[in-house]
Amino acid sequence: MRSKVIEHGLSVFCVGLLFLAALWWYSSMQSDSRAQRDEALAPFLSLDSVDLSNPYHRELFRETAETFFPGQPSDSLLGAIDSYRAERFTNREYKSGVERTMTGADLARLGGMYLQFVAVYLVTLLLTSVAARSLAVLTFVSAKQGGGSAPTRLLRLVLERRGADGRMLLRLLLRAAGSAVAGFILFSPAYVVAYALKGRIDTGSILFMILLAVFTNGVLINYATRFFNLLTAESRKGYVDTARVKNLRAGWGWNSPHGLPLRLLWRPREFATGHIFQQIYLQARFQLVPALKEHASFLITGLIIIEMALNIQGHLGYELLQNILYRRYDVVVTILFGMFLLVKLTELAVDWRVHLVTRRFANEG
Repeated sequence: MRSKVIEHGLSVFCVGLLFLAALWWYSSMQSDSRAQRDEALAPFLSLDSVDLSNPYHRELFRETAETFFPGQPSDSLLGAIDSYRAERFTNREYKSGVERTMTGADLARLGGMYLQFVAVYLVTLLLTSVAARSLAVLTFVSAKQGGGSAPTRLLRLVLERRGADGRMLLRLLLRAAGSAVAGFILFSPAYVVAYALKGRIDTGSILFMILLAVFTNGVLINYATRFFNLLTAESRKGYVDTARVKNLRAGWGWNSPHGLPLRLLWRPREFATGHIFQQIYLQARFQLVPALKEHASFLITGLIIIEMALNIQGHLGYELLQNILYRRYDVVVTILFGMFLLVKLTELAVDWRVHLVTRRFANEG
């Protein structure tokens, strides 16, 4: 575990140095290019008798520039002068005479947004983990019962062309339609759902952001599918047959004497005691823990996109987008490094969890 801590610490240190070097290089390059541009435009800006807001003076300036500077396009020169004058009125550095850098107040404001983002991330991570686990267990037990999903059963009835109860057919049709709608929502991009609901509900609330992060972008269904595949793979291994020989319960009906209680969906480990599912679940969950790293990275990316899509002030994603547009790259680098640090802390926590579970299985702790 010590090697993992050193590895994560070195990656944070190296990435931090890389961000600082990139920021220093960009700041130096911007300062040099701005100084060169100001020096090149200085002779033209000192012409008091020329009013470039006057169309006649602009045309006269263009003809004069083409005569004395034939190698330099006059339109680009006029454009550079216009950009310079606009910048003098809008850029804070020119208006105040002091270079704009990130202050303590900026850091405090970003810190509040960052803590809010971390809180939303942790709640979303917990909800997606629990919901995906329950969905995977429900799908796995349903598959063991032999019924299959509603679309599969409906397709089987249609292909076999056998007479079926009309009520059962209608019920399967409604369940299949519900599954299709749910799948469409779960796999929809978050910004599509956000803009579809904007104006009808308060899309700026933190609760809406959490629900959007849980039920869109395929976050929930992908994690549940991965867990379901692990459960299926573990159920085919030899220790399951050994568990049956030891007279562990092996029924898959809900709330049946030899089956599983329905409350298993919320607490699989506690309510599967004495059933072969408990061993299957423990082994599959252990293999799922490392996948939490990828899930967390995907979730953080999704949250940033959601905050950008909602376009609400006071959120870290909106602040990131605005500072990219205003080219305040010191703020951009700070936010990105904060996101990277959150990912690394999550990976460290996952590695620590894997280490503890491995020691427990090896009877070392």
